[in-house]
Amino acid sequence: MKPHRKQLRGKPAQAPENLVPDPVLRNSSGPYKVDMTASAEAVYVALHKKAKDAETRGDYTSSHCTVFSMVRSALKEVIPTNPLNRLYALSGDLSNIFRIKKGRYRIAWIASSKLRRICILYISETL
Repeated sequence: MKPHRKQLRGKPAQAPENLVPDPVLRNSSGPYKVDMTASAEAVYVALHKKAKDAETRGDYTSSHCTVFSMVRSALKEVIPTNPLNRLYALSGDLSNIFRIKKGRYRIAWIASSKLRRICILYISETL
């Protein structure tokens, strides 16, 4: 049996400046603005306080820090990138409400592509 030999590409890889940008990240109207209901904001502030208290104690591996990091990344990066993604939509009459799971936490929101705004309805922990 002949040893396997790796085939070389016919064409060189594209230079980074020639790559086609991701259409999701290419928003001509700018990013979505994120608002929160009072209950969602209260949970977010409580998570932030617990994470800061853990950091003050020097416990950077605390579950409070991890949970807050997951929720913050969902609110700052994941949801605003593509808030109307049907993968996160509820079904039936509630299909205009979206939900994402981050660990034991659930985040629900509604979004308007016309106004380019997102409203976080709630952040809840499942037990």
